[in-house]
Amino acid sequence: MVHLSKYPVFGRNGIYRVDVVEGKSKLMTVVIYKYLGKSKFLKKDQYEHLYGNHLTREFFRPKEWNYDYVTMAKHQVKEYEDTLEENQPHYPMKIRGIEAFENWDGKTV
Repeated sequence: MVHLSKYPVFGRNGIYRVDVVEGKSKLMTVVIYKYLGKSKFLKKDQYEHLYGNHLTREFFRPKEWNYDYVTMAKHQVKEYEDTLEENQPHYPMKIRGIEAFENWDGKTV
């Protein structure tokens, strides 16, 4: 059984963790998570599930993808970001606004 995990994965609209998991039926699911930081109590990394799992029936047949797990992961991140932009057309501007605020030196004049 295959379980691969990669962090950081850089997309157009953010940084993600991507897991590629083989199920019992030998089909692959590619799941995207957002890093939330360390938990206060146990100091463990915390992630929020964003996209893709066995419940949404988004399966990959590895043989059809020539067992190219990197391409499967890239495809799923692109699908997620395309869906995000369709549902929230101002999301890229929001990300740029957040980045600009974080990089702001705090000066008002």
